[in-house]
Amino acid sequence: MKVISIIAFAIVIIGVQPHGHIVDPPARNWIWTDPRFPNQPPNFNSQGVWCGDVECWDCPPAFYIPQDEDFSRCGMCGDDFYRPTPRDHEHGGRFGNGHIGRTYTAGSIFQMHLTFGAMHCGYFEVDLCADAVETPECFQRLQILGGTERLRPDNRMCAPHFGGESRNITATIQLPQNVRCERCTLRWTYRTNYACFPHFQGDSACGVDPNPAQTFRNCADIAIV
Repeated sequence: MKVISIIAFAIVIIGVQPHGHIVDPPARNWIWTDPRFPNQPPNFNSQGVWCGDVECWDCPPAFYIPQDEDFSRCGMCGDDFYRPTPRDHEHGGRFGNGHIGRTYTAGSIFQMHLTFGAMHCGYFEVDLCADAVETPECFQRLQILGGTERLRPDNRMCAPHFGGESRNITATIQLPQNVRCERCTLRWTYRTNYACFPHFQGDSACGVDPNPAQTFRNCADIAIV
């Protein structure tokens, strides 16, 4: 009952200004809801890990850091780039406690499930770091085979909606044949495109904003056997 009450409270908070996160495999900012890990600290703003400080209602409007197309000022797992390492959502940080949310087989295909409390057009991509401790250099792009939204030619999935309607998105991901790990870091990066509004139909909904854009990142701990 206590866990249910906490989750309900989190949903109320997230509902004020929601965005998106990985649900399965559970991201470090969401795995606290899994009863297998009762000691994981809660993150009541699990949908607000957006390359800046965790969302707060007393902060100025631009307390996240807009990102270029290389995400050059985003922490490896969505934290403020200028924070000391390990940052909150990185391995060894406040939420990076190494809890393995899912175990997969090398070369297998799995479903990544995402929840958006608000979508702002744009696209997302998925990476994998097989090292015990993630570094910026270790992440390699994974192949997105399909899912509930269409794919861009550059191996990214569209996020072709705008507004506060809650949406569940699934992406089908291919794992590499030659990678095994006791703990890997799976990463999701979502770069928005507010410029699509109000004409957010067609290609503009998946377009790349040439200007620095609001960006969200989640990391999840997985094992590959």
